[in-house]
Amino acid sequence: MSKNLIVKNNELINAKFKLSLQNHRILFLAMSKINPLQDCGIDYEKRENRTFKFTIEEYAQEYQISKNRAYSLIKESLEDIFTTSIIEKNEHIESRFHLVERENYFVSEGRFEIIFSIDSLKYLVNQRKYFTKFALENVKSLRSSYSIRLYELLIQFIEMKKTQNQKNKRTFQLDELKDKLGAYDLKAYDKFEVFERKVLKTSINDINKNSNLHVSMKKIKKGRKIDSLEFEFYIFKINEPYLKARPRVAKGSHLEGEWLTQRINTILDFLKSLKDKNQDLRDDRKIFYCHELFKCYQDLGDHFQEFDYLQRLFKLDENYKKEYWGRYEFLKDYLGSNTNQLLII
Repeated sequence: MSKNLIVKNNELINAKFKLSLQNHRILFLAMSKINPLQDCGIDYEKRENRTFKFTIEEYAQEYQISKNRAYSLIKESLEDIFTTSIIEKNEHIESRFHLVERENYFVSEGRFEIIFSIDSLKYLVNQRKYFTKFALENVKSLRSSYSIRLYELLIQFIEMKKTQNQKNKRTFQLDELKDKLGAYDLKAYDKFEVFERKVLKTSINDINKNSNLHVSMKKIKKGRKIDSLEFEFYIFKINEPYLKARPRVAKGSHLEGEWLTQRINTILDFLKSLKDKNQDLRDDRKIFYCHELFKCYQDLGDHFQEFDYLQRLFKLDENYKKEYWGRYEFLKDYLGSNTNQLLII
């Protein structure tokens, strides 16, 4: 499980820009390799000091998709990243700069290089105050760029106020929020009902389901029009069980069977406790536990007697199944023609 940190200066979080979901994911992977406390005396005029590398395999493993899919997504996204401008505004000046100066793809090696611009790197290194940090693990399952931008804006507030263990409130003017989310140039979003349905509600549901934040929203009117939006949010953490590592025992032995049975019972008790408390896991964690159960039952040589129970527990939405089909490859050999039954909505 990734514990890589993304660290950004707050001015970059608050800036106006538009990136796709895949753009964010590529940049997060590159940014996670940056040391945010790196000595500011380093010569960033030299490209090698602004170059961060990753492989197709790393991307596929981090976001749990197939290598072929990862390659296609990266190739499609790099051009967009290269042309993306960041817009900074205050009452005196509006400035634009590019995030990335150069991209390199080494065809025979399956690896990429991102060379950040000098202007952008000052928001990513030598960060000692006025910055926001979050774990890649907590955003990598988000499914839209709007969700990611809203998450960044809210987690920024928690970092600034140092309110990790309590509810927080942050209010945005409607037009200000559209700018920050990258939804400023779509005419359809001039109608609040459309913006609310397609951006706000979808992003809030996504964040609640696939990150460590829980968010709710209240509309604030000025006269008859929606003037601003108030978000209430807090960090939400589920304490997952400790799963003992495989002991050094012979395959097929009684001791192995005891370990497998204990592992199965630990996972099922945990999932049942979540259901009793009406709590839910992120989908990537659901898939992890599903995978573990299948492996345990397979090693025991048992038929999968908990299939109906898990089918209810592990329902996933249609878009998720399409985007992350690679995550289910491990089911095919074990379930055969029954694979699709687990994925029925």
